[in-house]
Amino acid sequence: MVDGPETGVPRSKMRISQIHLTKFKINFPYNGSTRTVRQAWKKADLNKLWVQSRWAEKAANREKVNNFNYISYYELLYFENLVNFSVLLWVILKDSSLREQEKSETKHKKLHANHKLNAYKII
Repeated sequence: MVDGPETGVPRSKMRISQIHLTKFKINFPYNGSTRTVRQAWKKADLNKLWVQSRWAEKAANREKVNNFNYISYYELLYFENLVNFSVLLWVILKDSSLREQEKSETKHKKLHANHKLNAYKII
């Protein structure tokens, strides 16, 4: 038996395979009427708990995706590609600056090592 007085789900029979259990639980008598279920629902403040849940966020995101038209879809793809390209460009530039820094450090080390060798030759 399923009843959702605050969500607009009428009291009816439903197969177990069609039901998804959640962590939310309210206590009411086995033979409680819809009014009893509604009172227990309000007392537990299930609507507020549902809005805060991760499952509700996923359902809202699914609804947004289903309401996309082809223009907003291509706009999203364009901006995702733009972000990916800018990140790629940043990585390439950072990598090249690191390479230049390594080159200058190795060049400095070689000069310093040659200086030590010259010092030994003099003595």
